[in-house]
Amino acid sequence: LAFNFTYKETPAKITLRAEGLGFGYKKNEPLFKNLSFALENGKCLAIIGKNGKGKSTLLNYIAKELPQQQGAVKLHPSTRLAHFGQTNIERLNTMNSVVDEISSVDKMLGFAQVRNICGTMMFSGDLADKKISVLSGGERSRVMLGKIIATPANLLLLDEPTNHLDMQSIESLCSAIEKFDGATIMVTHSEMLLRRLATALIIFHKNGAEYFEGTYNEFLEKIGWEEEGDLLSEKPKITQPKMDRKELKKQRTTLIQARSKKSAPHKKELEFCEEKIMQIEELLEEQNSNLTEASNKGDNSAMIEHAQAVGKSHQAIDELFERLEVASDRLDEIVEEYEVALEGLG
Repeated sequence: LAFNFTYKETPAKITLRAEGLGFGYKKNEPLFKNLSFALENGKCLAIIGKNGKGKSTLLNYIAKELPQQQGAVKLHPSTRLAHFGQTNIERLNTMNSVVDEISSVDKMLGFAQVRNICGTMMFSGDLADKKISVLSGGERSRVMLGKIIATPANLLLLDEPTNHLDMQSIESLCSAIEKFDGATIMVTHSEMLLRRLATALIIFHKNGAEYFEGTYNEFLEKIGWEEEGDLLSEKPKITQPKMDRKELKKQRTTLIQARSKKSAPHKKELEFCEEKIMQIEELLEEQNSNLTEASNKGDNSAMIEHAQAVGKSHQAIDELFERLEVASDRLDEIVEEYEVALEGLG
């Protein structure tokens, strides 16, 4: 994947200011409280910590997609944000095609521009005409990234943007954020992104969340994780002894080959499910047409027959989507597992 975010010019030095933020889903059980910080244009704030602590909630709170309970999020009048998160992915219009979704961001986008963004997200040619309803979780994530790319913005809000991406795409994403002239707030477990991009951190731990002015390396040196199990990744990190360049290259090659071999059956399963879903969707259109025709004719026998066929097709699609999600989740786990191993090599 190739990334190139669209920067919206702003005179602001401070893009966003947060004052005394606090939020909790249950009364007297705040996920974070008294959280204050200012984000300058061109800086990157990373939100880190174990899963389930409230990182995504904070990002959604900053985006004002949750009720504002305590404190205030103040945006500069010229701030334009683009938000990549699970809630946004779930809001994709399943009746739209990939092209429709990208086009919906900005009506001023030309046909060639939209198609180019689709191609960037690996939806070239006829793939750009696929309906959102038949896309896998990873594909929908790429559509949402395409929408972020198409959005003129000076503040990016990114929630686990490396999910569903391979190592090459993660590198491309990292480079694009580095080149982006605006500000970025991201939730991530990727040490590559943290070490290269973060200029400040919000750390979630057992007592809530706190702001740290400095890079990720500075955080590890000055403070570090207070709990033994409070690691950035849910998986143990693999640390390798120092080795010469030739041995390092050999180790990396071995890991990449192992990752490809381990991923292959799941990728094959994804492709099979996607192809079968498309085939059944086409058949379903014909079956629905037959059902409508039988209904118009008042042919009860034919209506029952076609309704049963439609029901079987829907059931088959549901089962394929379940298989597709399992394969997609397993692929994500494999990518994360080998990302940790490759990062451990240095």
